[in-house]
Amino acid sequence: MTGRVPFGRIVGVFDFRMRGRNPILVCDQLPRRPLSATLHRSMPSIHDDPAALKALQDAIYRDKVLRARRMTEQERFAEGVELSNSMILRLHDGAMWQLNLSDPEAGWREVRRRLQRLGQVHDQGRYSNQRPSKS
Repeated sequence: MTGRVPFGRIVGVFDFRMRGRNPILVCDQLPRRPLSATLHRSMPSIHDDPAALKALQDAIYRDKVLRARRMTEQERFAEGVELSNSMILRLHDGAMWQLNLSDPEAGWREVRRRLQRLGQVHDQGRYSNQRPSKS
């Protein structure tokens, strides 16, 4: 079976061949130009214009502030709980990935260990959220 397959803006001729009982996709013709020349560039990137990027960031921030102002106290509390839960799950996923663990309980033990260590550092006063005085 032969045909044309689009891959983004790259189009090549492909052929299915059998390797034993497994079909493999073989691409016989690809464009002979760099990938960057192949990509579609009709839409400018927001990152190319610092003023436009700043305006987008301000609009996103303004939207978040206005949405928070419309919330009731119960909705704000629920959002805070949801944010805390999602961050704890991210900590767990990160510990599982960093230590290459497959046991979820071992991941939770590592999260507890890390949070206890952060608590100890905070209690010892090693870090401060205030600037030192200029005297």
